[in-house]
Amino acid sequence: MLNLAIMAVQTKQDKLNLNNNEVQIVRSENGLKIYHNQKEVMKVVKKIP
Repeated sequence: MLNLAIMAVQTKQDKLNLNNNEVQIVRSENGLKIYHNQKEVMKVVKKIP
């Protein structure tokens, strides 16, 4: 799942499906959230100086 999320981020896609696994990337000004099968699995937040 993590490799699929990395591929989605690198190719600037919002959704990516592979072998019945769906990863959705939700970007915002503060960072991004990664969802796997509609459940949040990771959040990346930009550090504010």
